[in-house]
Amino acid sequence: PGALIAMAALGVLLLAQVVAGSYLVLDKVQKDRKVVEEHQQRAVQLATDAKDALDERRWAEALVAYNELGTAYADVPNAVERAEAGALWARAELAMQGEDYASAVTLLKEAIATDRWHDADARYLSDRSVEAADKLTYQTAINQITRWIESDETDRAKELIEQWYSFELTDQQRDQLQGLSVRIHSQQAEAGLSRQLRLARERAELDLRDDAIKILRDALEEADRRGLSGYTVSQMRTELSRLTADGDYNAALQTAKRAEAKGDTAAAITAYQHVQALRPTPQTSDRLSRLESLLLFEQGKAALDAGKTREAEQLLTAALGKNPDNGAAREVLKTIESAGQKVAFVSAGNNALAAGDYDLAIKQFQNALQFGPDQAISDKIEQARVRLSHQQGLAALEAGQFEQAKALFEAAARIAPDDGPVQASLASLNTEIRHRQFQSEGDTALARGEYREALRNYQKAKEIKDTEEIRQAINEAEYSQMVAVAKAQMDSKQYLAAQGSLRTALGIKDTQEVRDLLDRIDREAPGSK
Repeated sequence: PGALIAMAALGVLLLAQVVAGSYLVLDKVQKDRKVVEEHQQRAVQLATDAKDALDERRWAEALVAYNELGTAYADVPNAVERAEAGALWARAELAMQGEDYASAVTLLKEAIATDRWHDADARYLSDRSVEAADKLTYQTAINQITRWIESDETDRAKELIEQWYSFELTDQQRDQLQGLSVRIHSQQAEAGLSRQLRLARERAELDLRDDAIKILRDALEEADRRGLSGYTVSQMRTELSRLTADGDYNAALQTAKRAEAKGDTAAAITAYQHVQALRPTPQTSDRLSRLESLLLFEQGKAALDAGKTREAEQLLTAALGKNPDNGAAREVLKTIESAGQKVAFVSAGNNALAAGDYDLAIKQFQNALQFGPDQAISDKIEQARVRLSHQQGLAALEAGQFEQAKALFEAAARIAPDDGPVQASLASLNTEIRHRQFQSEGDTALARGEYREALRNYQKAKEIKDTEEIRQAINEAEYSQMVAVAKAQMDSKQYLAAQGSLRTALGIKDTQEVRDLLDRIDREAPGSK
């Protein structure tokens, strides 16, 4: 009986363990099913959120959601297919936003090909695909027009613009085409003048200066008659001034050299002074100083021969001031018994310093130092060097030689860091550089027919420094802009708008060109006959 009781107890225990194990397996299965269901529900919710983002045109958010759906929930049925279709749509819309219409066309076709979109979505994607293709066609045409303009094939560009004017355009597209048409008319207005300028420069390089001057004068006369202005006209005027100045300079230089060769020192000095006035150079300045020193020596020697010792001493001292290397003057001066030679040099230096002839002052003070060290004289040399560098810097600034001006001002500042006029000139130089930089950028934009950019830079230059030159540049740019805009408006048959643009141009500058265009509108506008 005891054995039977034990076996029965063991059976009950085993049965209990089996039942408990069954319950554990069932509980695990139920928990796994719940995890799967929750995973699937999150996938469904993410797909819904992604579609909502598409419907609300939140393309970037939609793309992020679809990418997550395709990766984190790839095990959920249809999740990958839905994610790929949605991502294609979102990427296509982002490409449209970035005006990458070629990519947009490809992506929209791929999105449609997934066959995951129906009814309103399918119709939207189909319409959007047509729109992207239209935009791609327009963008391709614009790019081609731009390339032709940049390669100076303006006739081809103009023909393509006229073709597009016959299509139904948005306001933005019409404005863009008109802007390109403005560039074309600007380039065409500049083209003939540019050829004349190039031809004149070629003649000048061949030393045919008179031919070059005639070409420029004839071209400028025609430009004035037609009321043309702008960058190329300005360049032609500058080139004409340079060539004319070159002729005057070369003639004056030849006169000076002939006088010097004849030994007519006084006439050579007069001629070299004229040369220096036309085009200052260190070489001409040095030549002039040596000739002046020679003339003063000759006068001093004559005074000494006439017994006028005091006058001779003054003239010989002045000769050494002009050219310390004039050995003949120095030797004659030594023969004059005078304890006051150093005093004479110092006096001459002080006079030159007071007269603003700093180069002469430096030379005279250096002559005085030959009698022995003298700190007071050395200080005066430093003072004269500061003033000479400052003076030369101002001349370079006036001539537009900014790098040279900066170097000279900085040289003066190294000697006298606290010198007020020098510091003021450095500040003025920085202002002038910024002013000229904006003006130059305006000129460059004007030459390309980019009037808005030109005017923006001219206005910045005017804010820095209001000059008559920059005001004139602004007026010329505004006039050229309105004429080019009017021509573009005439191309697109916007005659009323063109009349308004031409009247605005007429208010800036009354020219025959504008009046001819107004007459042409009267003839061509509908209802004029």
